[in-house]
Amino acid sequence: LKNYLFSEMPNLEILSLSNNLIELTEEKCFHGLNSLFELDMSFNKLRTITMHLFIELSSLNILQLKSNLIELIEKEGFYGLD
Repeated sequence: LKNYLFSEMPNLEILSLSNNLIELTEEKCFHGLNSLFELDMSFNKLRTITMHLFIELSSLNILQLKSNLIELIEKEGFYGLD
């Protein structure tokens, strides 16, 4: 997922990216999703949760990452999530 991919969707509340064969995410791919409540990234091919990946998602309450290939969670990978 490229940086700023969703930057023009500030009111989006639910985003399902499951079953999309996603392997890589850039650090600012979720920039601008200030209202996002639920993010589903299940059943992809993610191997790494990069530093600050979810930092912009201050409203996020539900995060689904099941059935990925996660091998590495970088320092502060979940920074910004409560």
